[in-house]
Amino acid sequence: MWDAQAMVKIYLQKSGRTVARFKNNMPSCDWVRSFLKRHGDSISHRVCQNIKLSHARITPALVNQYFSNLKESLTVDGDFISDVHIFNYDETNVTDDPGVKQCIFQRGVKYPERVRYATKAST
Repeated sequence: MWDAQAMVKIYLQKSGRTVARFKNNMPSCDWVRSFLKRHGDSISHRVCQNIKLSHARITPALVNQYFSNLKESLTVDGDFISDVHIFNYDETNVTDDPGVKQCIFQRGVKYPERVRYATKAST
């Protein structure tokens, strides 16, 4: 809630406006809740997942390039390697959780994400 309050205050300052009912030109938590309720058809308040900046830069072209490279790697003498010969190894580790945060998103966003420099650390 505080982030939304601060954003409204900054917007009002930059536009040179003063709202008399806001103390120090900052809306209250109740005003933010009412704003979210009034605009509930277009925005929502949801918990988001943390993703790294490098993951946020993934484009369809990079995904297509990955699968082209994978196809090349799984081909030996013009034949595909059988899937029974492909193994996935997973190492057990201890991870920390930097926590999740509630953010405001446009309604209908299937996977709400927040770009972070690090999502979690593993040992």
